Amino acid sequence: MEFSNISGSIITAENYPTKKCIEVAIGDPGIGFRGSLAVAFPDLASDVEAIKKGLAGNSGRVGEVRGNGLRLIQQWTLQNFSGTVMVQSGDGLVIVRKGQIENRTVQRIVGTLAQFVIHYS
Repeated sequence: MEFSNISGSIITAENYPTKKCIEVAIGDPGIGFRGSLAVAFPDLASDVEAIKKGLAGNSGRVGEVRGNGLRLIQQWTLQNFSGTVMVQSGDGLVIVRKGQIENRTVQRIVGTLAQFVIHYS
C-alpha cells in the first residue's frame, strides 16, 4: 500500500467516564521522528532514540527554536493528570509515565502514532 500521497493528521479523543480518563490519539503518516530529526541529529541509532530525543524537546529544524510543544504536552499530562504518553514511530515505542520510561521495539509503522491519557476525578 502506498502512503506517499497522504497528508495531514488524524486526531481522535474519547472520554471514558467509568475509568475517569480521556484518551487523545494522533496519527501522522509523515516521515516519523527519526526522519524528522535526521538532519539535526544524523547519528541517531534507532527509532526509540529519536522518539526520546523528540520528547525531550529537540527539533529537526536546524537553526530554529522549535520542538517544545510535545515536551510541554508530555509534562502537562504527567504532572497535572498522572497520565501516560505513548509514542510509536517507525519500529520504536516509548511509553512515559510519571517517574518511568519504557522503550520497546515493535512492528514498523509509517509515520507516527501518539497517545495521551489523562486522568480526572
